[in-house]
Amino acid sequence: SRVGWTRPLATMMKRRSIRASARGSSAVGGPTGNLQLDLAIEQHKQLEETADAVDSAITGYLNKVREVSQASAKVTRSFQAFFDRSPLEQGARAFAEAHSHVDSKVPDKLLEVADQHIVNKLAEFKKQLADVRVEIKAFQEEQSKFEHYSDKVKKLNEEKIKREKDNKVEKTKHIERLTRNALKLDNATKARDLSSTALLSRLRHTHNQRNVIMAPIFRRLFQFQQELYKSSWAALNVELPEASPEELSGPTTTAPVSPVQTPQSAVFDAQGNRVAGTPS
Repeated sequence: SRVGWTRPLATMMKRRSIRASARGSSAVGGPTGNLQLDLAIEQHKQLEETADAVDSAITGYLNKVREVSQASAKVTRSFQAFFDRSPLEQGARAFAEAHSHVDSKVPDKLLEVADQHIVNKLAEFKKQLADVRVEIKAFQEEQSKFEHYSDKVKKLNEEKIKREKDNKVEKTKHIERLTRNALKLDNATKARDLSSTALLSRLRHTHNQRNVIMAPIFRRLFQFQQELYKSSWAALNVELPEASPEELSGPTTTAPVSPVQTPQSAVFDAQGNRVAGTPS
């Protein structure tokens, strides 16, 4: 007997309907009648979705590291241009030297390692998941053939029973048609069972290996972050040369001459008398 498959056909179809209703939505390609396989296919779908989310997040993060490095380099160049031929030119030069590591050498080296041990490894894992999806699709085609001939044989048997009830003679073409489709159903059933057995084994292996594959990627990403921030701190942990206030303000100039004060107008009281001590 084929382990996992519900029988007979009517029972299988009924249980399939019940499972679909209970889940609210079917597994990839619809329920198969094999509960273990249905669950494994659904698990694989979720595994692909979470792996895609991790890949998207890591790609976005590494791109941001590149963008921040480029933005920091732009800041460095702007300060060098601003302080060119000024007392702070030496400080700007030291600033640029420290940032040459942070803006290019450190990220370039680390991003190259990240591409090799994080991005490429993730791509390999996603390729494995995609290959399994291809196998799922191939199985679904076998399942579709099985269902097609199951429905056809069921219909031909119902027609045969009706003819018997009506006392009609069974014609040769009816017998041949039923025999032919019953053989096709038998072949489709065998192909479906072989495909499902291989697929279930592959799905279980892939699901069980997911952490074995992702754990080194997870650790590599953390090491990347540690090295990035440690190297950046080491490069920027320097004292910039400072200019004295006199150097910053430039050469001493003559103080501006105060404007000539104009004489005040005489002040008068309420009676129109000039107040003593004010200009006349």
